[in-house]
Amino acid sequence: MTLPLARQLTINATDPIPSDLLNKLQDAIVGNKKPSLTRVVAPFTMAALGSLVAWTTIGNGYVQSTGAANGLIPLYMETGDRITGVTVSSWGTGAADVTHQLHLTTAAMAHSLLSNVVDSNRAAAWGDFVYGGPFVPYQLNAGDVVYLSIGVTGVTPAGCRIGNIRYTYDRL
Repeated sequence: MTLPLARQLTINATDPIPSDLLNKLQDAIVGNKKPSLTRVVAPFTMAALGSLVAWTTIGNGYVQSTGAANGLIPLYMETGDRITGVTVSSWGTGAADVTHQLHLTTAAMAHSLLSNVVDSNRAAAWGDFVYGGPFVPYQLNAGDVVYLSIGVTGVTPAGCRIGNIRYTYDRL
């Protein structure tokens, strides 16, 4: 159970407190303190990675590859947040592989890869790519940074598009 968004019952100073209300409140406090939330990130926050800088911004709200490309997209989270899912709006060329990686860098600058999946030969149409397994929800500690890297390779890498990026998270 998540915490309610509005008061469920008004209790006066002399009223008994119903046990079911107290039990729900305890469950909410002990359980999931923050409900699952979704943030949306525009692909324009992408930073080019290395020599593969072949991403161009299109005025319709997406970026498009002009060849083999790789870019980084930060996910804005706070200490205590736990990332639980990532979905990317994508458009393919029918002959390209788009590698989606979810990275973690700790405050001590230790790096780990939380997810590494490939979207192969997506057709030239918009569709959602959901980061699949293995995906281990990770709770951020102070100083941790989570980001995506999206790379395009293949026979026809030019023309792949990345639209909005949606990620879900909660706080334990």
